[in-house]
Amino acid sequence: MPNRPRWRRGQWVLAGLAAVVGGAALWLAGHLFLPRGPGIPIGPETTRLTGPLTADGYVDYHAALREAGRVPRDRNAAVPITVVLKEEFRETMDPKAFAAVCKDFGLDPAVESPAAYVHWFEANRTDEGNHEPRDLWQVSDYERLVLRPWTAGAWPEAAAYVDANGPAIAELLEAAARPAFWFRPPQKGSLIESVLHMHDHRRTLELLLQAAAMRQIGERRLGEAAATVDAFHRLVRLRNDPDFLISADLPALRSVWTAYEIERVLIAALPTAAAVEARRRAVA
Repeated sequence: MPNRPRWRRGQWVLAGLAAVVGGAALWLAGHLFLPRGPGIPIGPETTRLTGPLTADGYVDYHAALREAGRVPRDRNAAVPITVVLKEEFRETMDPKAFAAVCKDFGLDPAVESPAAYVHWFEANRTDEGNHEPRDLWQVSDYERLVLRPWTAGAWPEAAAYVDANGPAIAELLEAAARPAFWFRPPQKGSLIESVLHMHDHRRTLELLLQAAAMRQIGERRLGEAAATVDAFHRLVRLRNDPDFLISADLPALRSVWTAYEIERVLIAALPTAAAVEARRRAVA
């Protein structure tokens, strides 16, 4: 068969340049002459938040969530949650953003929270030094802490952690009793990143409630355990509120799975079939 002609290097370079120039020309023509604005009409059929709009005709979700999502402080679950996480926010948030959040919720940024979250290693600090892990997921036998019943006598370090967080748990139970969740979104940047940033802290609080519930079940304080598990369910539902823009991210789905798991442990501990049936009806 005859040999096919081969392109030289210079011909390939010219062909590449022609493709780049052609693509740029098509983009410029579309940008200048085609109608601008969202390809999907903005309205209640396509989005829950319909304004305000940007200059390009898209919803300004940052502005919409800052204003349309605002709820009274006494109805907002984010207020007691922020009381618990205030010292964490102080360390991780930009100082101006931290001050703005405190102003939203009527908190003094200069005052330490009386119900601040206490890390595992802080609850188990000793005079001889502390070699305990900082975070719950670094604790040895972590699944036993949050998914299997235990008692203070069998695990004093875990009991010290839960006891030290008594004020924080009380704030979380109060948060769960409130009907809405609103937290100041960022002025700019990715809303998804802001949700995931909050997730890191909320996951810690979920683990705290799990640990408290597993201790209550292990010590047969089933009425308290039911209240703690109910609070966990309500906080997960608040997190998945469809008005909060992003309602089905993967971390939230993990929380839903965890809610099922701790409910299953609680039901298994109930003493009678009648109690099991009553519990199932209550959470249906």
